[in-house]
Amino acid sequence: MITFRHGDTITELLETDKDALRKMYLNEITLQYKKWKAANLEITSNSREDLRKKIQLYSEYRNFLFTRKFREENTFLKQRKLFETAFSEFIYYVIKDLKIIKEMDLHFGRADVPLNLKFEYDKLENMKKERLLYFSNQKMRMVVGKNLQIKYRIQGRKSYIELEMMLPIIIAETAMVLDDWFVLSYQNQVRRVKSLYPKCLSFIICEVVHNDFRVDVSSSNIDGIYILQQQTTRMKRRNISCDVLEAFLHKIQTHLYQQREDILKKIRKGVLAD
Repeated sequence: MITFRHGDTITELLETDKDALRKMYLNEITLQYKKWKAANLEITSNSREDLRKKIQLYSEYRNFLFTRKFREENTFLKQRKLFETAFSEFIYYVIKDLKIIKEMDLHFGRADVPLNLKFEYDKLENMKKERLLYFSNQKMRMVVGKNLQIKYRIQGRKSYIELEMMLPIIIAETAMVLDDWFVLSYQNQVRRVKSLYPKCLSFIICEVVHNDFRVDVSSSNIDGIYILQQQTTRMKRRNISCDVLEAFLHKIQTHLYQQREDILKKIRKGVLAD
């Protein structure tokens, strides 16, 4: 369940960057990042008060990260991932405190989601000795789901072949600035996911929308797009809206509780399938 993508990015840059100035700045960023991370991990609920704390902590850390010296040509101007992963880690700190994820013992974090299933073998006469079932996986940053253990046996073979796969219930992507390309790209990914997992919900959470955004999202397979600052890139910067964040969390909770209630209703009725 641990998925500190921004922290990982800082570590990766520290390990690979040879420039003395950038290393000094990365050490400075590391100190502030650790404070931000520790403060968020101390919060264990999504009450309105705690959500406001998370928003304030992110705002302060974001302001630090976006200071001019870190965005100059000779520092981290071209390191988009350094800045973008801070936002995705903020969303992680928000989702992590949804109680139903713990109640239902769900996975939350990065995951490889199977998008294609195929059967392959090398030689027909050796089928009993081979693994036949293969998945093609897609790495996804933010997944709520359940790990499945798959076990199968080829006829005439005594031993079973075992493998694991992730069953996605919710997938989400983050973008600091939402533009046409991001939505169209994610929409194609969502179509592939929903062809195998039709009940999986998909979301985009962004800070702002690009001022020339033109994509018609009403006919997309994306279940929710949330603009936390309620603005385009040409508007004066606003604070993250607690109301929009709560609407996003409510959508997730409703979906997860509905899944659980549907099963309980069927059990009480005494018929799981007919």
